[in-house]
Amino acid sequence: MTGARLSKFLKIYWRFVLFMFLVFGLAGFLLTLAEKPSFEASQTFFVKRQTTVENRQFYTYDGYYSSQAAERFADSLFGALSSRDVLRLALSENRAMAPRQLSAEINGVKIRRLSPQLVNFAYKSQNLKEATDVVAALSAFVSKLTGELSQGGDTGVTVSFISSSPLIITHSPSFIINTLVGALLGLFLSFLASAVIFYFKES
Repeated sequence: MTGARLSKFLKIYWRFVLFMFLVFGLAGFLLTLAEKPSFEASQTFFVKRQTTVENRQFYTYDGYYSSQAAERFADSLFGALSSRDVLRLALSENRAMAPRQLSAEINGVKIRRLSPQLVNFAYKSQNLKEATDVVAALSAFVSKLTGELSQGGDTGVTVSFISSSPLIITHSPSFIINTLVGALLGLFLSFLASAVIFYFKES
């Protein structure tokens, strides 16, 4: 499009483009008003193994062994929490829910390995109680699973949670971002539609 044709195009359609820019921007703002905040509950646990050898001659070896044992135990817990079957068992234990809700919670759980001995799990929902309950259920399951695994193996391994209760982060919708996205979308669509109409009229 040459400069002359572009100038003619803008002269004809600038009001429409500006109108759609404002309308879509307002729509983005109003949708943000109707959008509810979401809540992300998370919990982090640290796996450690208490050293048992008191003789200083073997302290270095025992400390190394304890670190390795804790890392392997963390591997087991991380692998268990990454399994859908284990998550199904953890979330459905002592909690009555519909199969669809259980499936949604399983899909929403995020498991992260922060370090060799540090594991984090989180769940995000628009319902604060649901987010808290999911993470609390996983915390209880981790404690139970740790006890069962330790009883049948290395009793020196323990799991410590970073906080006594799930940490909550509130994600509020952004008026600025949503309004800007809506306005730019309106600008793009109106400009595209106007350009097509202008092209066929001028052809």
